[in-house]
Amino acid sequence: MDPQVAKVLARVRVVVQPEPLVRVSLPPSERGPLQRRAERFHAPFCVTFTSHGVSLVCREVEWDQVGKGLRARGVERGYRMITLDVELEPEGVGYVRAVTERLAQAGVVAGLVSTFHRDHLLVREEDVDRARQVLESLVEECRAGMAQPPERLGPARGRGASEEGDVGPGSGPEEALAHVDRGALEEAREILRTARRIAVVGLSDKPHRPSHGVARYLQEQGYEIVPVNPRVKEVLGVRSYPRLVDVPAPVDVVQIFRRSEYVPEVVEEAVAVGARAVWMQLGVRHEKAAGRARAAGLRVVMDTCMATVHRLLRARGEL
Repeated sequence: MDPQVAKVLARVRVVVQPEPLVRVSLPPSERGPLQRRAERFHAPFCVTFTSHGVSLVCREVEWDQVGKGLRARGVERGYRMITLDVELEPEGVGYVRAVTERLAQAGVVAGLVSTFHRDHLLVREEDVDRARQVLESLVEECRAGMAQPPERLGPARGRGASEEGDVGPGSGPEEALAHVDRGALEEAREILRTARRIAVVGLSDKPHRPSHGVARYLQEQGYEIVPVNPRVKEVLGVRSYPRLVDVPAPVDVVQIFRRSEYVPEVVEEAVAVGARAVWMQLGVRHEKAAGRARAAGLRVVMDTCMATVHRLLRARGEL
C-alpha cells in the first residue's frame, strides 16, 4: 500500500450513521420538482444529476414524506451510510480505492458518496456490521504499520451493483464531475485559483445544510467566506448581510445557493457590486442569467459543486 494512503487511513474514524436510507432513481423530468423540495431533506442526503436522470440518497422517512408525488423509476430501501471521518491530504487521495477493495475482498459492495470534505460509503443494512469490522481492522493495520496491499479486484457483481446514473463503488470527484465539460472545468479552475473572497448567497446557519458544508470546507481551504442571507445574523463566525449590495468590501465570486428562478436578481446584484465571477451550485442553472453575467465580463459556472471541484483540482495538484 502506498505510504501516503496508509497514513491517511491511520487517521480515519469510522462512523456508522444510525438512520436507514433509501436510494432512489428518478427520470430527468423530476429534476425541477426535486430541486424545489431540496431544502426539506436533511443530512445524510446526496443527489446526483446526470443526463440520464437523478440519483437520490436520503433518509427513508424523508423520502416517504417529501418524496410524495415524485415519479421514481426505482426505490431501493435498506441502506445505511458509513462516514469516513478524516482530513484528507492531496497525497492520500487514493485511500478510497484501498477501502473499497478491502471491503470487496470481504464480500461487501459499497457505493461511494463524496460530499464536501467527507467521503461516505453506502452499504446494505445486512452488511453494516461486517463493513464496520473490516474498516476498523484496516485502520488498525495502518496504525500499526502492518497493512498489506489488497489484491486488484474486478468490478463487483451481484446485489448492490451500481446502475446507470448512480454513484457507484470507487467513484469520487472525477466521476461526480463527469457532466462538466472541459471548458467549464477550466473556467472553474481559474475562478478558484484567483479568488480570495467568496460571497455565498443563501448560506444557511444549519450545519446539516449543503450550503453550510460547502462554505465550511472552502473556509478551511483559506478562502474568505461572506454570508449573504437576510434570515441569519452570523454563519461560521462571520457576519451575514441581507443582500450582496450590503457587503462593504469587494467580492471575487458570488456563489448561489438559491433556486434557479431567483438567479437573475442575484446576477444583477453581482454585476452591480463588481464581482468577477458567478458560481451556481449543483442543481442551480439559468442560461439567460448566465448570458447576462458573461456579457458584463463575469466568469460563470453552473450546476456544479464548488467543493467537489476544489477537491478534484487540489488532488491533481492544480491548486
